[in-house]
Amino acid sequence: RPLKIKNIYKKITFSRRNENYGNLMAHQSVIKLFKHCDPDIFIFCFQIPHHCPFCKKEIISYLVPPCVVPSPLNENEKPKAYSIVIKPTNGSFMSDYQENDDLHIGITNLYGDVFNFDSVGVQKEKEGWDECACIVLIKDGSPSDEEKEWMKKWNKCLSSSLKDTQWTKERYDENQLNCYDYVIRMLSKIQGREMNKQDFVQDHILPTTKKVAKYLKLHKSILWSENGCHFQQSGQ
Repeated sequence: RPLKIKNIYKKITFSRRNENYGNLMAHQSVIKLFKHCDPDIFIFCFQIPHHCPFCKKEIISYLVPPCVVPSPLNENEKPKAYSIVIKPTNGSFMSDYQENDDLHIGITNLYGDVFNFDSVGVQKEKEGWDECACIVLIKDGSPSDEEKEWMKKWNKCLSSSLKDTQWTKERYDENQLNCYDYVIRMLSKIQGREMNKQDFVQDHILPTTKKVAKYLKLHKSILWSENGCHFQQSGQ
């Protein structure tokens, strides 16, 4: 079945309060955090306030100075190379996504182009994935000998799939042969061994979708707060 962030982060709720919800989500700035008066309280916000929303005093100094909360979503025009990428089947995480919406996955080549499989067949896309979650499988720097072998086959394997009759629109099936099956098959060919789907989901997909769900929950909490801030105890 199509992937979902369902029951992964059960406390998250994506209900819309008005028609402008998606636009508000998309146009807010990045999330920042700081500590001011209580060493056990993190304050999250989009804009650093002049007065502490917790103690109401003017902010002169900080217990923890403001810093940016890293986003689990891609912030570049194109996804990173040699990655698994995840996005909502329709729309984007920040503007349109709700808890039970389907997710679509693909795999990138050396240039960040996304190869993916859906009801129109296998395709190579150079845009439309600018706000996705990336799982980088070969990081920049010094790849291992094994990763170097993967890199030799990576682009050729993805390109050849565009002509493979296994990945035509006629063969697509939402439950039996979908985007998830395509990515698993490509990785199995690249790595030269059959991938275990359960291990892949457990090691890569679930940790990533949990991070996305948690980030979206935090973003929404700030967005709908009365003072533009969200409080959270250290360790939560």
